[in-house]
Amino acid sequence: MQIIHNKKTKKLLAVLKTENIGYLKYSFPKDASAKRGNRNIQIEYIYVKPAHRRKGIASKLISYILKFSKEMVWVSLWTGREVEINKTFNIYKKHGFKEKVICNDYYEDGVPTRLFTKKMRK
Repeated sequence: MQIIHNKKTKKLLAVLKTENIGYLKYSFPKDASAKRGNRNIQIEYIYVKPAHRRKGIASKLISYILKFSKEMVWVSLWTGREVEINKTFNIYKKHGFKEKVICNDYYEDGVPTRLFTKKMRK
């Protein structure tokens, strides 16, 4: 498996032979206190095709983005549905993320979303 980083689209692609099997999309949140450049990075989504799940692909994508973000202050991500959290919490914990906030989903009542963050440097 190969990871291709397209900095223009802010996307990582996990490619096996010629098939895209996973994606990680990120962004740089606006930060009024940053004088130059970006201080923080937010993981927008991580997706691995069902046939390729539970093989460490998401973990490799997260590891890659953390190495790319080593000069940032914070890396953050919001989770979706509760069911996804139960499946993915351990992967975030393994990579040093801490659960910070639980709130109701904007689109669906009764479905909590959670904020996970990882401090990279001071």
